[in-house]
Amino acid sequence: MLTAIAVIGLAACGDGGGAPVAPATDPAPPIAPPPAPTEVARQAVDDWLSLIDAGSYAAAYDAASAILRENVTRDEFVSTYEEARPLLGALRSRVFRSATPATTLPGAPDGDYVVFGFDADYEQKENAVERVTTALEAGTWRVAGHWVLDPPEPEGDPHPGTAGAQVTVDEWLSLIDAGSYGEAYDMASSLLREKVTRDEFVTVYQEAHSLLGIVRSRVFRSATPAITLPGAPPGVYVVVEFDADYERKENALERVTVVDEAKVWRVAGHWVLDRPE
Repeated sequence: MLTAIAVIGLAACGDGGGAPVAPATDPAPPIAPPPAPTEVARQAVDDWLSLIDAGSYAAAYDAASAILRENVTRDEFVSTYEEARPLLGALRSRVFRSATPATTLPGAPDGDYVVFGFDADYEQKENAVERVTTALEAGTWRVAGHWVLDPPEPEGDPHPGTAGAQVTVDEWLSLIDAGSYGEAYDMASSLLREKVTRDEFVTVYQEAHSLLGIVRSRVFRSATPAITLPGAPPGVYVVVEFDADYERKENALERVTVVDEAKVWRVAGHWVLDRPE
């Protein structure tokens, strides 16, 4: 702009009969780059959680992904949140913690996912870990899962009430590592087996093994108890996480969810994800 003003001033004073100089034009404004996928997914999460915080559970269900809606009816979803919310009380704060992209989730179709983590403080549940999974469906990010969990124990220090769950996880992962996918399926929870057939499970893991390669190391990270998982019946769950190193996927975050079925811990879900930044 200073250059444009100087040129206009010279033209007004004249330059010995020369032609006037045209004023310079402002440069075109820069074109903003499109937002990153995680930013768009994060906005979808914020919008969805605002419905949950306002008690608009039916509207939240309608806005959720097909993956969530295929696993629970609208009435079941609303009832679950109406029962769970009084146990939590009013939300006091929610602070972003992490965003972890993923392309495969056992028991769900391959696709684009982002798992968001928040540090949440509720009136009757302080220092909680809130996790929201989003899925990209027809170009739109939608919420596929929501959990409010107890905070993890210090890294490397198992929760005293989850020792049995961790033994089950270790035994189950040893089957997966050995390629005994059919046997791992037979040991899994009814929640998992209701979502995928034995042949489909085996095929998914055979394909995943070719992408991951052999596991080189797996180090315990945390064990987080939970009593409610939207899309699943109320129960007793433990989410166990590891720092894993695979032949073709280093520095991964491995997550295994187990559920108490008739006093027996059984695996209900297994994920190998990118580790959050």
